[in-house]
Amino acid sequence: MVACAVGVLTGEFASAIAFGGVDEADGHSVSCEGAAELADLASRRTQLGGEQQKLLQGHYAGAIPLDLLE
Repeated sequence: MVACAVGVLTGEFASAIAFGGVDEADGHSVSCEGAAELADLASRRTQLGGEQQKLLQGHYAGAIPLDLLE
């Protein structure tokens, strides 16, 4: 987690900031608002990946037809 003026960041981006993976040396400055948005997007991506896996498992079990997934 990374403390920020707007709150606490979690997720992949917060880890990158905490371990020095994101800084101004590569020409990209990171604001708290931008960092919070990136953390939210990373969290959403993880959530969607889980939902995708559940849908595939439902399809493999025969509960969800392929045309519904397309």
